[in-house]
Amino acid sequence: PALPHLTPHSSNNNGEMRLTVEEPVHRLRRDETRGETCEAGQKVLITAGVHGNEQCGIVAVNELAKEGFFDELWKDCGDIAEVEIMMGNPGAVAKNERFVDVNLNRIFLQEDKVLEGGDKYEESLTPALARAIDRSTWYLDLHSTSAPTPCFCIPAGQGSIAVSESLPVEYVLEDLLSSLEGTTLHWAARDPEKVAVCVECGQHEDPRSVVLAKTAIVQFLAEAAGKINPDRAAKHVLSCSQKQDVRPGFRYPAGCVPHAFQHVEHDELLALDDEGEIRCPFAGGAYLIMPTAHSIVGEEAWFWGLES
Repeated sequence: PALPHLTPHSSNNNGEMRLTVEEPVHRLRRDETRGETCEAGQKVLITAGVHGNEQCGIVAVNELAKEGFFDELWKDCGDIAEVEIMMGNPGAVAKNERFVDVNLNRIFLQEDKVLEGGDKYEESLTPALARAIDRSTWYLDLHSTSAPTPCFCIPAGQGSIAVSESLPVEYVLEDLLSSLEGTTLHWAARDPEKVAVCVECGQHEDPRSVVLAKTAIVQFLAEAAGKINPDRAAKHVLSCSQKQDVRPGFRYPAGCVPHAFQHVEHDELLALDDEGEIRCPFAGGAYLIMPTAHSIVGEEAWFWGLES
């Protein structure tokens, strides 16, 4: 069932921080009046709602704020100097749609255009988002999926894999950025010293995705503060350097959407489109990562996951 509070429009009336369409950015710093300045510390950026219909991260931030988590953050925050929290795509969140004009998470391409922005709504958002990513030393991007899926993490590079393994996810997907382009993680990966990860928290509007997002935020901040999680359960690591695009006429046989991380055999029929049958090309079989339940021509039908 849909969460009744998954479209946050109301502004803060009680003095507590609240991430809303009207107030989409909050920057939290140590209290300089109490001598808590830590300019040399880590600067953490958390983004949610980069796709407007993926709102679990927004709800998670607001629930943590209501519970007083951010008020208590500086009491034992280790090396953290600043936490900036951004709603990535307020216009799309207001409509509860993936995007308004173009996919915001595919247009971080040419540096000059990203920093200058453009006429389309999402293009107007890239300068502020890019600058926030550049300011950060640790970056967490929260998403959800259209189809039911286990939670998983996408590290921006080798330096982010250890942090990925500390988060409450079942899978870590290496090399997935090589089969995409123009994401916020690509922008973050321009700085090899930056820790940057994307966490896919589960299916849109599933209440469990909010619980996962909250846990991911808390653990990511703990890692940024230098509190290494000693209980790093073994993750299933997959290499995901190839994808299957949605082409005109795309459809699943009998309308049956494969489930996330389903293992398929070599030459198994998976889908059809105007060009013919789509079968698994890998001799050892493969996992289907993020199979779409709502196909959009030109976007990904799924990613191929191979044992790493």
